Amino acid sequence: MFFDIKIEDLFNKLNFTMNPTPDFPEISWKSNIDIKIKTPTGYSKINEFVKKCCTSYKILFNNKTELICSDKHILCTSNGQKEIRNIKKNEEIYGLNNDKIWTIKIENIEIYKENDILYDVCIDHPHLYLDSNGLIHHNSLILAYIYKTLFENNLVNKQIVVVPNLNLITQFKNDWIDYGIPKEKLGEVWANSKEWDKDVVISTWQSLSKASEKYLNMFDSVFLDECHTSRSTVVKETLSKMENAEWRIGCTGTLPDSEIDDLNIRSYLGPVIIDYSTKKLKKAGYLAPCEIHQINLHYNKEYKGQFNDVKDEIFKNDFRLNVIKNELSKLNDWNVLLLVNKVEDEGQFLLDYLLLFDKFKDCEFVFLSGKNKKDEREYWRQECNKNERKIRLISTYPILQAGTNIPSLSKVFFVSPSKSKIRVLQSIGRTLRLFERKDKAEIYDFIDHNNKWFVDHSEVRELNYLREDFEINSIDYYEKDHQIDDIFKS
Repeated sequence: MFFDIKIEDLFNKLNFTMNPTPDFPEISWKSNIDIKIKTPTGYSKINEFVKKCCTSYKILFNNKTELICSDKHILCTSNGQKEIRNIKKNEEIYGLNNDKIWTIKIENIEIYKENDILYDVCIDHPHLYLDSNGLIHHNSLILAYIYKTLFENNLVNKQIVVVPNLNLITQFKNDWIDYGIPKEKLGEVWANSKEWDKDVVISTWQSLSKASEKYLNMFDSVFLDECHTSRSTVVKETLSKMENAEWRIGCTGTLPDSEIDDLNIRSYLGPVIIDYSTKKLKKAGYLAPCEIHQINLHYNKEYKGQFNDVKDEIFKNDFRLNVIKNELSKLNDWNVLLLVNKVEDEGQFLLDYLLLFDKFKDCEFVFLSGKNKKDEREYWRQECNKNERKIRLISTYPILQAGTNIPSLSKVFFVSPSKSKIRVLQSIGRTLRLFERKDKAEIYDFIDHNNKWFVDHSEVRELNYLREDFEINSIDYYEKDHQIDDIFKS
């Protein structure tokens, strides 16, 4: 059956009468009937019907039609996909009619009702469906939807979700609660929490490597977020102990190029089911466009010696620091991320240097590393998402490289660049998520000349930029021509 009607009318036709409550905010129902809904690329099967109890918004469009929906419902706007609560008056919303994209303007938007009963559906890719008025809507449940499907069909009883680092445990848990997974089903396992008894346990590889087989064999399914990390020895050893985990599902934005690493991951997880490139996702409107600024730094002398010694000496070069400071001072964004490798010699050093300058007095500088506790990292992630303070976040790569969700972030400085494809593309991925007022992502790649390593590393990075179809521009700075600012006058 095919339907070009409003979602709530579809629920009424199917006699879906049970209502959620504030205590049980979401009720879902899986239908065996082959019902399809119109999408921008044809018709897609409805896998699940969902009723929600939440705050609703009422939108009046300039053609005098109305829409009532959840505060977290997502529409496709001219500024990317946005939650209703973040959409403003006079914004344009995308629609589709006879395969032609058109826009409609919001005349008024306001909170309609607290604890309202609302309707939604879950469909396969492309996750975009059309209401009867032609508006394009968005649906995204990803791993949470897979879990619900397996659990409700009695295919799994106990599941473990593995994330790359501690700060992603809280983020992942909160996301799943938002997706309708009951809070009481979700547990955390790490140094200060051992909630092994929960239906879904969220943990890290570091924590699981210390767990006994007694615990690891409790799970009949394992989900790996950022599964490219499963090429490491500790991950392989941990997975091999999960003998009862029949269901093994991984997600990543960066599978390794190495054939051996790729085969290792597949040997523990299985074949790649579906693969979408950054270029394809950007073209489909799921990711922001990305521009790479290659900043070439030419020094007065040739740096020689051991790799780490040269790297440390160049990092603290006055000319280099001055260029970084000047590029940073040009930005008025709420959030900027500066990525470094080392804690004391790079992160703390850069923080102390930048704090010397009055031109940054309206900015708030924060340095996060492995020394910061999980709750502190999560606090600053949420503060960045509020977009209320000018935060200049200095971080070591492992802390904010993979998985961390800061949609408002649009600028990243590779203060200590790497040639690793995974490290580079995962770091860029922090900026590609759509957000209001974000036109594009911008990466500042500092390329150090006058040595035998770093230009070669930059060429490896550039090859990955080209593969992902990123726009690249380049600028050259020469130490001999550069005036170093006096820190006491700046």
